[in-house]
Amino acid sequence: MSIENIVEKIVSMPRDLARANKSAARLLQESGYLKSPAGITIEALVEALEKSPHYIEEWLTWSNNKRVSAGWYFQLSGSGNYIVGYFSGTERPPPSTYVSAQTAAANFIKCEIEDIRRSMSLQLRA
Repeated sequence: MSIENIVEKIVSMPRDLARANKSAARLLQESGYLKSPAGITIEALVEALEKSPHYIEEWLTWSNNKRVSAGWYFQLSGSGNYIVGYFSGTERPPPSTYVSAQTAAANFIKCEIEDIRRSMSLQLRA
């Protein structure tokens, strides 16, 4: 599977999650990402989001709908910038702020899929 195909499957995950009866982990596995995570760069994600900007809103919704005690978030600030950060019950490092929606979404996506990948790895070891 080509990098472009993997990236397309990744950026469309929120839509696929809503349509399919599959978990985010399952969608990530089916995308091909787990075979070459280092090959999926922020730049490749930005390029895909520039071609299909409608996915940005879907990732904002994904972030808003998460019900977790710790994880990455992606939101639009009142000033019109985009914020990507991490929260947990005890720590909340300063978030990163972006002017570009594509760059912010790409950073959030990479952090989010890496969290899912790490979680899957931990589950396999248990």
